[in-house]
This record gives sequence, structure tokens and C-alpha cells, in this order.
Amino acid sequence: MTTFNRTKTAAAVSALLAGMALAPANAVELAGNGLGDVAETSYYTVRNGQQTNISLVNTSADYVVAVKVRFRQAADSKDVLDFNVFLSPNDVWTATVGLNTGTGLPWVQTTDLSCTTPTVMPKGTANTAANRQLGFVVVGTNGAGAQIKQVDFVTASNPLSTEGYIEIIEMGVAVPKSDIYPDASLLASWAVSTSRNCANLASVYPPTLRPILVTGSQARQAPPGITATCNTDTNTGPTSLYQWPLIPSRGAAASGTTAFQAEFCEPLNVLKVASNIVRTNTGIVFDAPVTTFANFFSPAAGSENQLAPNANDLMGWTPQQVRPNLLDGSPAGALRSPTTGLPAADPANPALSIQVFNGVSRTAGFTYSSASPIPTVDAVGSLITAFEVDNEWWANNGALPSTGWVVNFPTKHHYGVQPSATTEDPFFGVYPRSYTYYGPFADGTNQGSCQPVGLTYWDREEKEVVGIVEPSPPSGRCLPLEVSTISFRTGTNYFSSQNPNTFAIQLGFSSGWAALGFTSAGSIASSVTTSTPISYTFAGLPTIGFSATTIANGTVNASYNTPHAYQRFIAP
Repeated sequence: MTTFNRTKTAAAVSALLAGMALAPANAVELAGNGLGDVAETSYYTVRNGQQTNISLVNTSADYVVAVKVRFRQAADSKDVLDFNVFLSPNDVWTATVGLNTGTGLPWVQTTDLSCTTPTVMPKGTANTAANRQLGFVVVGTNGAGAQIKQVDFVTASNPLSTEGYIEIIEMGVAVPKSDIYPDASLLASWAVSTSRNCANLASVYPPTLRPILVTGSQARQAPPGITATCNTDTNTGPTSLYQWPLIPSRGAAASGTTAFQAEFCEPLNVLKVASNIVRTNTGIVFDAPVTTFANFFSPAAGSENQLAPNANDLMGWTPQQVRPNLLDGSPAGALRSPTTGLPAADPANPALSIQVFNGVSRTAGFTYSSASPIPTVDAVGSLITAFEVDNEWWANNGALPSTGWVVNFPTKHHYGVQPSATTEDPFFGVYPRSYTYYGPFADGTNQGSCQPVGLTYWDREEKEVVGIVEPSPPSGRCLPLEVSTISFRTGTNYFSSQNPNTFAIQLGFSSGWAALGFTSAGSIASSVTTSTPISYTFAGLPTIGFSATTIANGTVNASYNTPHAYQRFIAP
């Protein structure tokens, strides 16, 4: 049995160059150990008999963890389903995403007992499509007798929602109230198996707004060995986007999101996420790699410290809202102008990212400006920018292997602006089709809706060919969607995608490797701030994805996948 390391790791801190300051501990970074507070899956699909599985693991033995699970469709990252999951200490939540062939709607099914909001509908609720869009409905039992609970995607997005990706954002943590810890969180205790009451937990949210008497008002008693200083019982007022006004004190009545804010603390890097895709007609399974970020929401006073989590959290939105999302990192996202509601330009409080490139640790700061009004998204994107994607391919039919790629731009929708808009509200994002793009997705005409690409490929004996996209999208050789799939033989569609892209590999080429270049990509530029004396430029597009290869001939059914390799450039 593998034992997970439960010791919280702070953000990697190292010298930038001789004489430079050390990196702050609240900089977002890629989670080197696989544990973090935000995760982006590469792809989900329910098309042509495929199903997608997802699992969330809370590796903390002390905290209940509240998590936002959001499904974004491939075309434009529109939110087509979201809900909250409350993971008790050491808990695992699993679910399967499939397709109702009768209604044409994707669904999510789980047999897990972890609490969700919306929660499981009351016993006797009719198993109808309308009810399954309101919450989880019991639709049957599995072979072990466990109840199968199902929630459906929204009708309006069908059939675009049959493929996309899953965004998981940790919103907060809390120690559950118990006989041993009577001053800890009552809300968190309803998510724990010994006192589980998912209906009570969900009823605190609208429309019921069940009142509670706050027990763990962000300064709750901690487990042995943990000195928790998760704020105080006083109301400090709206000093930032996350320090919401009138947070109730211990013993006060509260309901709705203020009750959850009163009893939950900042997210911690304790979440592990995994996903895979199953082809039900052949039994083939391949992983859908997950990109995990650590310290995404990390207020400076808490800095993801398990021993003293900060009071600020992401619990201030009801389930099935567009928030929280990648705009809600810290600390720059927490600083709003009182007149515009947009982040303020404050060099003393930038959004930060940290990474090692060419052996040197680089900490970059991002502040609000008219050219880049979404500094927290820039910080996340700076960690995954690339000007080229590299991977292997097979282009055979029948019994021989064949390959498909997924190329996902998980931040692209945040950079879309309606051409007719006179003002900008990037906090809530837009779901672009023919919108103008800026930042890394703007090309020479500032129209980045179809991202130009070029493919160079080699066989296994170094023979080189420059390929083209076939059939060409309307704008030429480009990827028009936020999640694109690529096949390598004319007439094939590896993932059964609704909008496939095919690179016509020349006859005689059966396998090799390829380089997919973003030929008109922009870049992300950081700022000179109090914390970051150097401005960096991150060339390319924020990109994640993978390659999957299968052999399926009726006798042998096998598959494997490989994450992409990325060519990157950071200047200086």
C-alpha cells in the first residue's frame, strides 16, 4: 500500500539570481508532487460509446475540503455543468460521465456518499430529465447494492457539451466539529461519515437558507499539533474581494455563503485529481492527464500553511455560479477598484508565479493593466505557455496502432472580448465565437479565434515532412476550438470528436514524431513589482494535452497515452 506524504509543501522558494530577493511563498506553481488546489483535466468525452471517469482525493487527515467541479465544453469553455463536492478527511469521490442516448444529454453518475451541492434529491423524486437537471437523482443500484445518483447537463448546450474538459477548484477547508473539537465547524461535520447530513449542508445555501449558529468562525479549535489562526471572530469589512463584509462571529446566526465563509479557511495543497476515458465497446481505457497547480489561492498571511491557514477563502459563491474560476487566484485578484470593480494596479500586491526554466528559478509578478486586465489568469498561464507541442504518432488502420492528440487551451476564454463592448468585465468571462482576442491568443490582426498552426513530422528514420491541416478550417491552417482533437490519417476521427482536425500524413509514413507549432502565437508579459524586479516574457500559448494510441482488432485491444512535451521560451 502506498502511503501519501501528508506534510504540506510550501511553494518552491529559491534565489532568482545572485543578489535577488527570495520568491514569495504565495506564488502559483505547477504541483511537482501532484497535490494542489486547482486541477485542469485535458479532456472528457461521451461521444460514440466513450465515457470519462474522474476521481478526487482529499489527502488531508484533518480537514474537510470543499471543491468546485466544473465541466467546460470544448468549443468555447462554456460552463455546462458545475456543482460542489465536500470531501471528508482522507475521502475519495469518484464519478463517471456518460451520455443518455434517449435525450442526447451527457450525465454524471456517482455511487459515492460524499456530500454534493446540489445534493441528492429527496427519496421518491421522479427520475425525469427535468429533475436530473436540478440535482442528483437516484436512478438505480449497482451490483454491490449502492445507489447510483445522476445529474444531467443542461439542454441548451447539447450537443456541444459531449466533449470538453473538467476544471476543479478547491474553495476552502475546515476542521469538522466533534465531541473532541466542539469549537470547530458544524458545516464541515455534516460532510463526515460519523455525522453526515448532506441535506442539512445543502439547505444552508439558497433557496432554503437554513440558518445555523456559527461554531468555527474562522478561528476554530485545531487538531493536536496544529496551531490554527484562521482569522479572528471580528468583522474586518470588505478589505478585499475575498474578505467579504459582515462575516458573522462565533455564536451568531448565519446562512447562505456567509455561513460557509465563517467556518471555512483558505484552500490547501491537499487535492489529488485523476481522470481516464473508457471506450465501452472495446473496453479500452487510457488516461486523460491532469495538470495540477499549487498555491493558486494563497493569501499572503496564510500562504497555504496547514499549521495556520488564512481566513480568506473561495466560499463566497453559491453552487452553480460561474465563480470561482481562474480569475480568482491571489493576491492580485483580491484587489478591486471601488469604482470599476476590476483589479487595481498595485505593484505591491501582484499575482505571482514561480517556475524553473533552464536551471534558473523565475518568479514573475502580474498586475492589472488595460493590456492585461486578468493578472491571475496570466500567472497561471505563464506556467504552461508553449510555442510548440511535441509527441509521437501512428497513422495506420485496422490492426496496427493509430493515434489521436488533444490540444487544450484552458485559459483562452478569459482572453476573449466582444468587439462591440465599450467596457470590459473579465471577472465573469465571455464565451467567444467571433470575438476579438488579446494577450497570447491575439494574432497579427487581433483576431485569435482560430489559432494558426503548422505541423512538421518525422518518421522513425528521420525523414521529414511539413504537413497541412486537412480539411482546412475556414481561416486556413488553424485550431478553432478551445479543446481540439487531431488525427493523423485522412478520413479518421480518433476521438469521434464533433469538430475533428486531421493532419494528412503522407502514404508510406506509418509512425514517428511530430512538432505542432503555434505560428502566430502571442505571449504573456509579467510586470516589475515590489516582489519581482524583472519583467519576463513567456512566449506561446497556455497549453495542456496528451497523445493516445490504440490497437483494436477484435483480438488485441490495448492502449497507452503520453503527455505532450512542450517547447518553451522565457525571456530574459
